[in-house]
Amino acid sequence: MWRQTDAAGPETGATALEYIFIASIISIAAMVGMAAIGGKLENYFESFANAFN
Repeated sequence: MWRQTDAAGPETGATALEYIFIASIISIAAMVGMAAIGGKLENYFESFANAFN
């Protein structure tokens, strides 16, 4: 007997693996951004704190 299935097939929507891949790219980008800005912020706050000494 023939069964009618969804035209898109069983591979519709994102799988957990795709969500993990997207989350890992976002977290790597966040770490790189924080590492790049971290030293500049440290220097800024040190100079700000030294202004009060």
